Amino acid sequence: MFQGKQSLEELAKEIQRQSDAKRDFVGSTGDMRINVRLNTHGEGHQMRMNVGEESFPIQDHAHAQIGSRLNIPKKYYDRMRDQAPNLLADNVNHWFHKTQEKRLVRTLDGNVRAFLSDRYRPLDNDLVASFVLPILGSMPVEISSCELTHRRMYIKVTLPDLQRDVGMGDIVQAGVIVSNSETGLGTVQVLPQLRRLVCMNGMTMNEFGMKKYHLGKSLGSNGDDDQVTEWFQPDTIQADNQAFVLKLRDAVKGCLTEDIFTKITDRYIQAKDEKITGSIEKVIEVVNERVGLSDAEGANVLKHLIEGRDLSMWGVANAVTAEANQAADYDRATELEQAGGKLIELPKDSWKEILAAA
Repeated sequence: MFQGKQSLEELAKEIQRQSDAKRDFVGSTGDMRINVRLNTHGEGHQMRMNVGEESFPIQDHAHAQIGSRLNIPKKYYDRMRDQAPNLLADNVNHWFHKTQEKRLVRTLDGNVRAFLSDRYRPLDNDLVASFVLPILGSMPVEISSCELTHRRMYIKVTLPDLQRDVGMGDIVQAGVIVSNSETGLGTVQVLPQLRRLVCMNGMTMNEFGMKKYHLGKSLGSNGDDDQVTEWFQPDTIQADNQAFVLKLRDAVKGCLTEDIFTKITDRYIQAKDEKITGSIEKVIEVVNERVGLSDAEGANVLKHLIEGRDLSMWGVANAVTAEANQAADYDRATELEQAGGKLIELPKDSWKEILAAA
């Protein structure tokens, strides 16, 4: 399993630091503006966003969200950003003012990190962690891995007392992954994640889990639509989201029940009995398309499958999760753990179609 921070204490410390450093603004794009500033030594440039009376550098993810919202093709947006920043600023400022709308701008450490709908629910990592960590602390779980990336927060734990042999000494342990994004990258997720002891790989399952989108009432609806306002004091966030986050707590408990664990491992045992009948290389080509692997990742998955000597659907899924250990970053590693689970969750007819590829 791809390793991140080694303790919940280390994770909690960084969550608190970011909580203290982040600021959110909501207002009309008519009061926002992009400008270009030369770097201190005259080499290169920095693009900044004026939000009301303040100005912030813009991070890559926020750039992508701005371009997407204004329907500027990404390739062209990135080209202007690199080669003609003033042209990009003119484009963005024109459409900001031409099609004025209320947007949420999220900043951290003095940088714009997200450009979002004013209906985006600010369900942040500190709030999620404040409910999830105590419940994990009350259970006999072990920390598999945890991390706080630019994209998401991840908490991965296992329940060593709940395990099962899915065949020939291949033991798996129950577990759960809790993840959250503060910048519009999908949902709050609580999903079962089982760990295979023979290789310590994790496999995330979408079934039986909980996903909730960050969608709520319109923000800043105080009648003063033209003013950029700083919002979301901690007590306001706490009151608005408390009932919602309590559901996360219950979902964590649910993912670690013996009933859910048995249902998932039954699928593992079934997958172990479904053998490859076609070409191994073609099977991996089909898998690449199904779960979105790069050519390099696909080549590695083929190698893992051959080295693992388990030419079954279970072996194929574990070859995908094994690639997580070689991923470029924590986010991609977690995506690969989930990709392995998606294969297991396919209907049996789809298994047979994949395994018969020729």
